Amino acid sequence: MRVVGIARDPTDAQLSQTIKLLFGTPAFAREHLRTAASTVIAVWLKGGPENAPRYQRELAQFSRGFGSNVPFSTVSSRADAESADQAARAVVVGLAIVALVGGLAGIVTIAQTVRRYLARAADEGRVLAALGAQRIDRAAVQLVAALPFLLATPFVAVAIAYALSPLFPVGATRTLEPYPGLRADWFVFVVGGLAWLLVVTGVTMLVAWLGSRRRSRRARVRIPGFGAAAGPGFLPAAIGARFALWPGGRRRASQRAAFAGVVIAVAGVVGSAMFVASLDAFTSTGARFGVNFDLSMELPNAGAKAVFDRLAADPELAAVGAVRSGIVEVGGRTIDAFSVEPVKGALSPVVRDGRLPTGATEVAIGPKLLASLGKHIGDEIPIATRAGSRRLTIVGTVFSPKSESSTFNGEVVLTPAALARYATNPFVEAIVRIHPGADRDAVLRHLDARFPYGVSDESLPHAPGPVRNLEQITRLPIVLALFFALLGAAAFVHALLTIATDRRRDIAVLRSLGVTRRQTATVLAVSGSAIVAVALVFGIPLGIVGGNLGWSAIARSLYVEPRTVLPILAIAAAGAALLLLSNLIALAPARSSVRHSPGAALRAE
Repeated sequence: MRVVGIARDPTDAQLSQTIKLLFGTPAFAREHLRTAASTVIAVWLKGGPENAPRYQRELAQFSRGFGSNVPFSTVSSRADAESADQAARAVVVGLAIVALVGGLAGIVTIAQTVRRYLARAADEGRVLAALGAQRIDRAAVQLVAALPFLLATPFVAVAIAYALSPLFPVGATRTLEPYPGLRADWFVFVVGGLAWLLVVTGVTMLVAWLGSRRRSRRARVRIPGFGAAAGPGFLPAAIGARFALWPGGRRRASQRAAFAGVVIAVAGVVGSAMFVASLDAFTSTGARFGVNFDLSMELPNAGAKAVFDRLAADPELAAVGAVRSGIVEVGGRTIDAFSVEPVKGALSPVVRDGRLPTGATEVAIGPKLLASLGKHIGDEIPIATRAGSRRLTIVGTVFSPKSESSTFNGEVVLTPAALARYATNPFVEAIVRIHPGADRDAVLRHLDARFPYGVSDESLPHAPGPVRNLEQITRLPIVLALFFALLGAAAFVHALLTIATDRRRDIAVLRSLGVTRRQTATVLAVSGSAIVAVALVFGIPLGIVGGNLGWSAIARSLYVEPRTVLPILAIAAAGAALLLLSNLIALAPARSSVRHSPGAALRAE
């Protein structure tokens, strides 16, 4: 057969990596009809997706007339739509975190820029104050002077957003986007531009208000124990710490803004690292989303017991379980139902809360289905069966024992006896767990040889669609961490330059009193180390809180346990590297400070 094109299953919104389809002509279908395992019938409802529950109820009632072996089952396209929405929500949460923290960093940057711009008009402000102008008047004058820049910012921001629109959406949702390319969402642009204008105007007005107050010269605060009594070797370090922690008067606001930028950068890097570590731990641990086995094998209903007996006798398999599935009607909708019966070893569905059912009157359901039904553990739900409606008690929440679940966290688990009594369209497969010390590839080849066509790519467990979609946003926190690293470096350099410039007279006085160039470099190096140390003290807890909130939001959207991972060694190594880097960066302003003579600096003052 000649390959003439590439297509993907239009119903596969979960972006499954194991789907293998051949799209042929109707003549091809008629030729192979006798050997087809199943036939898919696409149904388009007159009333749209809103009529799907009614259709499923009627179809379930119709199918119960065929007995237990129903030749068909239904899969709603809503499952694919929900999977696409799940992928979009994961990306949206990630981008919301980027926007939130990036917005805070942007506000700090805007405050620094506005402060520098308004500092040029400091002399005019003092003249206005001497003429009797009120503080609000002086702040208004500075705000009016910045109006051209304020009015230009929304247009620049919208233009940049429009130019970057081909990069979005990101992750798995990009594959589902039917119209990629430049996109002008005027509602978002107008609202975003106005919001940007209000934010920049508010920051400008706040900075102008704070900068317009008339400060009286206050006495310098003496740091206890930072005198000459501490020893001559300790004095440069004490002075450097004082320069960093007690800013000078002229550029106090600018230095504090730079200080805040370093804190935000540290928090962003720590939060991003925590998010990546938590995401990697989640996606690499199959039991956290229900996959606690190494292989699954599809079996015919007739003769399955002989296959289970042969698998149980295999010494390379640590556990073997029989997974039986069917269709039940819960709350007016058709739901996939499962039961897992251990054949060898301990192999059962992964329980999130509560326990597994032990009798025909109990059921464990997926946490997503539990939330959609508005039920809790201990409540009862109705299940329609061939013998009539039964009410079962919810005893726990459980993940699906199938890796390729079409409705992730939306299934029910029954006992084997209850599944045989209530469910239609029975299906059976085997799940196995290989001994930890065995050669996995060799065992798979061995099973493939013993059971032809029983082991395939589909037999290997894969993460469900929503989990695979979540893996697509791994790049977002990594890029965000790099952004924060650059932001922290810029803020740190700005803080050091501000200290060196603002303390130029103090450094000149110290050099006049005999402080050497090496000691001057020590002063600035300790200033940088003090900034980094305080940023680590405040930034690490903030980053841990932010990373925990971000990952918890993602995990709860998947209805999985929001277990976070704190990369302690990575954070400690990054902190040590940051302290070392701060001392290296401090060499540049130190050389600039000792290049000029003390007399020239004092004359300039």
